[in-house]
Parts: sequence; structure tokens; C-alpha cells
Amino acid sequence: MKSLVFLALTSFSLMAMPKIGDKATYQVSLSGMQFTSSVELVSFDPASNTFVQNTTTDFLGQTNVESETVAMEDLASDEQLDMTLSLCEGSEINGKLETLTVMAGTFSACTIMGEESSSVSMAKVPFGILKMNTLSEGMPVSLELMSFTVGQ
Repeated sequence: MKSLVFLALTSFSLMAMPKIGDKATYQVSLSGMQFTSSVELVSFDPASNTFVQNTTTDFLGQTNVESETVAMEDLASDEQLDMTLSLCEGSEINGKLETLTVMAGTFSACTIMGEESSSVSMAKVPFGILKMNTLSEGMPVSLELMSFTVGQ
């Protein structure tokens, strides 16, 4: 179950601001069970142009930390997030530009609908995700940004 959340959070890492210390904490709901999961860029290796990304999940009183190496080119820049928002309602993205309020605050967001009533709402925050709803192995999964830190 924890690996489903890890997969959901890392699969959208294409919408991240690449700075050491970027951190996003999400409230996750998986088939009615709620827990938190945080994603953070903890280090950068200029030789390989990669970040180490930690995902920390607190579930039923247990904490699990998973680390992975993420290539710089797999992380979007601030400019790419700005472009996503500006082109949101265009033919390429086909999203809906809206003002969205989540636990972390109110943001200008681009909401994109996917298959089977799935959606992702993106904004200019670390890792780009404000809210996501999807099905994973037939179970409803939702994420909502609770808090974030912009790295240096």
C-alpha cells in the first residue's frame, strides 16, 4: 500500500522545482484510510546531474522512508510550470485554469482530467501537485497538498 503512494508521488515528479530542500507534504486517502506522505529533494550531485529524493510515509503509526535518484532533466523548472499554467486551457494540455484551495493555501492551478475520472491539479509549488484523484488497482487514491517548503 505504501508503495502505491510512493509511485503516485514520484510519477508526477516531472512537475517539480529542482532545488535542494524542496519539500511537499500531502494528506493521502487510500480507500478511506488517511495518512501523510512527504517528498523532499535532499541532495544534488553535479557530476551526475541528479538529485536524491526521499519519500517519507507515516501510516498507522509507522514511518517509512524510501530514497531514489532523480535526473535533473526529469524535473521541470519554474519556467516550465509557468508555461503549463499559461497554456493550461490550450489544445496541447486541454486543462482547466482555476483558483484552487487546498490545506496549504489558495493557488492558481491547472486541472487536467484523465481516464476513469482521474485528475491532477498543478500549480507553481514544489513538485507541482496540489491535488490528485485516481484509481490504483481499483482503489480510489487522493492526494492533497498540506504544506510545502521551497528549497534554496
